[in-house]
Amino acid sequence: MIKFKKAFTMVELIFVIVIIGILATFAVPRLVVTRDDAKISKTVSNLKILLHDASSYYLSQSGDVWKTSKWSDVTDSIDSIQGATATLNSPVKIYGEYGVTCFTVTPNTDSNGTTILTITTNNTTDIICSKAQEVAKKDGIIDTLSGKLLQLGGQSISF
Repeated sequence: MIKFKKAFTMVELIFVIVIIGILATFAVPRLVVTRDDAKISKTVSNLKILLHDASSYYLSQSGDVWKTSKWSDVTDSIDSIQGATATLNSPVKIYGEYGVTCFTVTPNTDSNGTTILTITTNNTTDIICSKAQEVAKKDGIIDTLSGKLLQLGGQSISF
């Protein structure tokens, strides 16, 4: 009696390869879009966290402490922030992908002595930054025309 090895035929192997190829054509583009969505969410979240942490820090500390503190004292989310070692009176930038600046947060003082954070967008052709700016505008974090003013202290703290 002759024993035959059990194996796949060449036709069966080709069918499997074709099916895997068809599945890959649908799966890979979706994975890229999901990755980009995560980067956009991270950029917007970094901005929200920075604003929330700055507001909380301002309310919990005196004005003198605010003037001498650094951004790194205010927030732990400094992995995508430029100027984290600078004092709180200097602007700080929120980066998107590849070091492109998406947002700039600039502290100012109004005529009443109240500290105000101005959030502005930077003109960019980077797709991650432009989508993050769209999300921030939609969420009301920034204003389309003038940037968003965040008054620290008092009654009008909003994001």
